[in-house]
Amino acid sequence: MVMVTMARPAPNGAPYRSLGERIARLRIGRGTARRPDVSQGELAERVGIAQTYVSAVERGLNRPEPETLRQIARALTTSYMDLAILAGYADPPTNYRPSDADADWFMDKPDTFRRGVRRMWDSFLDSPGAIFSSDEPPPDDEGDPR
Repeated sequence: MVMVTMARPAPNGAPYRSLGERIARLRIGRGTARRPDVSQGELAERVGIAQTYVSAVERGLNRPEPETLRQIARALTTSYMDLAILAGYADPPTNYRPSDADADWFMDKPDTFRRGVRRMWDSFLDSPGAIFSSDEPPPDDEGDPR
């Protein structure tokens, strides 16, 4: 069953273009085996909204309610805060960089750099008073470059 959310037009006719472009880029710019592209219909079904509403959001015509935006972020496995800032629900903190930019920056680094960061992470886990144990894999341990 697909729940239809009422469209919320942007105030003063100012479209939420950057929010819509970001959602569209997250939805169709994935293209990997681990994170395949998602159609508007698939996203709508995952979130429980109409496909036409997803389309309107991506065109910057509508701004989802905060809870709907949270569900969109969860369905696209991205940071809710990134989308909330673009939607105007939150102010960006100082020194703010979107989470995808961080991931892209890290993945563009050579394997030796990524292995070094991994060794530092492991030494942190093994230090006294660490809140995690090195027996647990870190989140997203797929493709471990060690």
